[in-house]
Amino acid sequence: MSGPVPATTEETGVPVIDIAGLADPGLRPPIVASIGAACERVGFIVITGHGVPGELIDRMYQVNREFFELPLEHKLRSASARGNLYRGYGSVEAFGRESVVEGFENGRFDDAADVAAAGYGAEWSEDFEGNIWPTQPSAFRPVWREYYEVMEGLSARLMAAFAEALDLPADWFDDKFDRHTSYLNANFYPAQPEPPEEGRMRRGAHTDIGSLTILYQDGIGGLQVFDRSGRWCDVPPVPGSYVINLGDMLAKWTNDRWVATEHRVVNPPAEIAHQPRMSIPYFQHPNFDALIECIPSCTSANNPPRYRSVLAGDWSKYRMSLAV
Repeated sequence: MSGPVPATTEETGVPVIDIAGLADPGLRPPIVASIGAACERVGFIVITGHGVPGELIDRMYQVNREFFELPLEHKLRSASARGNLYRGYGSVEAFGRESVVEGFENGRFDDAADVAAAGYGAEWSEDFEGNIWPTQPSAFRPVWREYYEVMEGLSARLMAAFAEALDLPADWFDDKFDRHTSYLNANFYPAQPEPPEEGRMRRGAHTDIGSLTILYQDGIGGLQVFDRSGRWCDVPPVPGSYVINLGDMLAKWTNDRWVATEHRVVNPPAEIAHQPRMSIPYFQHPNFDALIECIPSCTSANNPPRYRSVLAGDWSKYRMSLAV
């Protein structure tokens, strides 16, 4: 029977849940309940039984390793001319003194014409910075596109389960994501033959901007979450699993019933500091014009809405501006 696997829950604070049974009406309710409990308590879940082909994950890792191993001057050709960390390549220097990481990120729309074709007006398309695709390795773009489509499907399945966990119809989020604006990212954490300067981590503490994040991490580890009890908990990699965490928009939608949890990537212990780390997160974002406001099942006379309504695109612009 599919369902939560509690073995690591007590150690890490983050439960491991097998979601394969979501396709079975008889198995679905307890899995949905376990997902809802985790979202309320810690805002993080490790999922197995997700159905993403292992060979696709391997190809995604391989093509990104090949890119990040290229000389810096080649990688910089794929950097944003605007210094936008959410588009194309970002060097260690671009991420600033707090984090030791390189990154690459692109989104759903290749250019402003794609934004307009999705039905968005000039207020969303006129200042849009298109995707940046490297010429090497040659498989980079097709593999990223294939992986992105699989993440779209997985995120839609998760949002249906989330809706049910919030006592909503399974399709409640559908019209908020039918023109979604999600991003795919690769993080490369270089080897640390020398310890970094004090206070500098592989990635500093932060919350994610959007609705949910689907993260695949390699076996090096280092991910930690700050749970509601006020402690940093390790999220050790579970082979073949994905880490799911909630972003700011779901916290706002649920009136903080569910939590967008701070997380970070700590530096490795000395015995494995010579090994680089890579993670591949998919950041699910709603439609630019989706209204983020308290959902009906998360408010009452004694629990009024805590946040002003905001368009998803405006919230993203605000949060992204803080990184510039």
